[in-house]
Amino acid sequence: DDFFYFFGGGLPGLKGYTFYDTELTGKGILNHSIYLRRVILDEKFISFKDFIEFNKLSLGLVFQYGDAYPFDIPKVSSGVEIRSRGFLFYGYPAAVTFEHHYPITAKSIDINESKSYFKLLFDF
Repeated sequence: DDFFYFFGGGLPGLKGYTFYDTELTGKGILNHSIYLRRVILDEKFISFKDFIEFNKLSLGLVFQYGDAYPFDIPKVSSGVEIRSRGFLFYGYPAAVTFEHHYPITAKSIDINESKSYFKLLFDF
């Protein structure tokens, strides 16, 4: 019954693919992510009109691969991320992440099928 299938795309899975991608739907999911991050700004405050202040900023590369059961050729996704951490007004901690991912297939990289993700958290 497909009610019990797992979906391997989107934010919890391979971010270059849509959540309900039929190639990543099955009875089980196997995926792995590799993040390479570099801190660009550390302990220097950048302020925007006394509303938001950032003291950490990092840039990262993301590489993901995985597939749904029954396993075939692994699907690959690659992207970039920008993470920042700071404070909102009145000292609330905030963490902002922007990610942009591309699906990589055996044929080519399709730039028109890229996905973007934005997260606003109150801490990482």
